[in-house]
Amino acid sequence: MDFEDLGRIARATGVHINGGLRQGEFLYGLGIAERAAVLAKDKQPTEQRLIAAAVDRLAGEGAGKMGELFKVIAVSSPAINLMPFRPVD
Repeated sequence: MDFEDLGRIARATGVHINGGLRQGEFLYGLGIAERAAVLAKDKQPTEQRLIAAAVDRLAGEGAGKMGELFKVIAVSSPAINLMPFRPVD
């Protein structure tokens, strides 16, 4: 099943859809870069690089990076427009 199928089923049952976004867009929209900066502040360079690598793995684009491989949707009832999603209904 893909997101188009999920969206069609959700709409048929009257559920509001937020999404879909690639995981990277979703995480950056929620502030992963800002959170990583806070976590890395005052850390040793080795820890800062580990944090940056983790963000890149989770939200980055390219081969083997989850930011492009995975997608995110959220459904709700009643209809609630959630950030960082753009309304699609």
